[in-house]
Amino acid sequence: VYFCSYLGRLNYSSVMSELIGTVLTKSQAGWVNTAFLIAYASGQLINGMLSEKVSPRWLAAAGAVGGGLMNIAFAFALSFPEMVLLRLMTGFFMSMLWPSILCAMVRLMQHDDKVSGTVNIASSMAAGTLVSYAMSAGLIYLFNWEAVFWVPGTLLLLSGILWVVAYPRITRMAVVEV
Repeated sequence: VYFCSYLGRLNYSSVMSELIGTVLTKSQAGWVNTAFLIAYASGQLINGMLSEKVSPRWLAAAGAVGGGLMNIAFAFALSFPEMVLLRLMTGFFMSMLWPSILCAMVRLMQHDDKVSGTVNIASSMAAGTLVSYAMSAGLIYLFNWEAVFWVPGTLLLLSGILWVVAYPRITRMAVVEV
């Protein structure tokens, strides 16, 4: 799920140059990106507190599914206001993932497993970043800028569904039940 979040977070920066001059001005393109970052940063604060009260199963699923749907919707956006609104919503949904996944790790992992879990989550960030830029470049080359939102959106949506389905099994495998 966290790997897929990078696909849906970083894809806009890959298509900005495609949008400037065709759909957006330079200033507008910057504001679309800023909208995401504002929503993501403020959402981290809100969802960090919320993750103590809501099950990581549902909060992470909402983030992945919501982020996936917003990415897919972005492929249909044709105006600056639509793009700003969709990236605001994407940023907020994406901000649900880190606190909920971290909360699940803290609750479900034994002390010895937390080190390898931390390495794994850090690796998913690096891999997600690399794959996001490579995949975006390939999708733009083969198709169009819209595909850069369709594919990550679909993967995020599927990862959110998989998270919901797999989470009960993960908690059963954990020594500490949630």
